Amino acid sequence: MKRLALLLAAVTLAAFLAQAAHAAGRPITIIDDPQVLAALDARGFAFAGIFDVGDKGDLKTLYDTASAYHAIVETVAADVAALRAEMKAGGSTK
Repeated sequence: MKRLALLLAAVTLAAFLAQAAHAAGRPITIIDDPQVLAALDARGFAFAGIFDVGDKGDLKTLYDTASAYHAIVETVAADVAALRAEMKAGGSTK
């Protein structure tokens, strides 16, 4: 259920960003406008809100309580470890 909510939030955010990019006539690669960020937060797109952990959205709380965030962190950590091992070996091991 959380994965479905996360996917729905990501799709909604992507649609919102695509609409904004189309309106501006250029692609958006980063959002740094405080008004846009505040509007996204108000609509439930705050980082902690996406993972349904309430108002306390520090990374430790997310890692400890949000299984989806925990899985993302573990996947990225494993990928980085594999990449480091591959680089240490001097190239691709595949």
